[in-house]
Amino acid sequence: MGDDIDPSGAARTNPSAPQPTTDPIAPTRERPSTDLKVSSAADDAVAFFQARSLPDRVDDLALLKDRIAQGIGTVEAAVRGIEAITDLVNRMKDIALSAKSDDDAANRSKAAVRFNGLRAQLDNLANDASYKGTKLINGSPSDLRVTFSEDGGSTLTVPGVPSDASGLSIAAAAGNWGTDADIDNAINDLDNALATLRSAASSLAADAGVLTMRLDFTENLINSLEEGAAKLADADLNEDAANLPAPQPRRHRGAIDLTIGRRSTTVDPAFVLILSDRPTRSDPYMPLKLTLKPNEKVLIGTAVITNAGQKSEIIIQNTVPVLREKDIIAEENADTLAKKLYYIILSMYVDQINENEYHKIYFELVNELFDALPDPRNLAMVMAVSRKILEGNHYQALKECRKLIEFESEVLANVSG
Repeated sequence: MGDDIDPSGAARTNPSAPQPTTDPIAPTRERPSTDLKVSSAADDAVAFFQARSLPDRVDDLALLKDRIAQGIGTVEAAVRGIEAITDLVNRMKDIALSAKSDDDAANRSKAAVRFNGLRAQLDNLANDASYKGTKLINGSPSDLRVTFSEDGGSTLTVPGVPSDASGLSIAAAAGNWGTDADIDNAINDLDNALATLRSAASSLAADAGVLTMRLDFTENLINSLEEGAAKLADADLNEDAANLPAPQPRRHRGAIDLTIGRRSTTVDPAFVLILSDRPTRSDPYMPLKLTLKPNEKVLIGTAVITNAGQKSEIIIQNTVPVLREKDIIAEENADTLAKKLYYIILSMYVDQINENEYHKIYFELVNELFDALPDPRNLAMVMAVSRKILEGNHYQALKECRKLIEFESEVLANVSG
């Protein structure tokens, strides 16, 4: 009896019949149409779902940036008002000095009228120096509170300074300045007012400097994170083109050419900024208790202290940089990108006067790190570090950076292995 023939089976094994295939370069062919290497969960589930959360996080940072900018505008308006009031007080003092040198009662009386007129203008200046309704130097000034963190845990409060005539204790000309004593009292009030104004201007200028530094840092942070996210999510069309077989159909070559020609410079980032819960910042003014082992060193402010005796405890009452010996890394030992970041943050922490100068170096290193390791975990850890710097909590930024160093070490070990 002959063998049974199964036509369907023959068809399945017939070399001429269409066979199901898996194209290994299909994803590469599809990338030019989206400009993304992570366009769906099938490409990279972690990066894809992180990307879905990114716009909200970027919006949070942008909102913080806008609030800081508004704060700068408010403080600058107050500084300009203080400067104008200072000029006015100096003119009032000139009038008083001139009147004292003139024994004519009528002239003194006229000088007193001019003095009182300028005093009224002083009140108007103090009241007009406002920004979007916030007045920092009028008779009943408001305080300005600027938030640096998404959870509201890091803020700067700029106290209002009453800088009208009453707030500066500048009284109207007494007795039409009929006596030298009346004029001397006015001159004394004016000298005290000038000292108060100089102190207020110095304090406001310092606060404006802090706000400007935070604004620049936030802008650079947003830019760096978007660039890093682009490196994670954007397809490298040159690399993909190299991976495609040489004899491409005309329609594929045309698609690649068109895509390169129309590619937008606007990046849609694809990673989540924060993966962990946001901790509550502790009270920065709470006394710090340190237990030191024998011969242990600790940096307090700019002083290095060594415990020369037995185990001891010290309490630090004010807010200064504090680092144990194990937390310090020397510049010559910062031999990787993450360690260099740590060293720069350490420099910000102990040299806060020049912190702004370290920001540029910080973001240069961040961009190098994104180039070397476009990984969503890397980006999330860098964001955690940057958030702490933005809040002014450099010690916590160092702790977060140690996690980044550990991650970098693992990656380098895998590469060398």
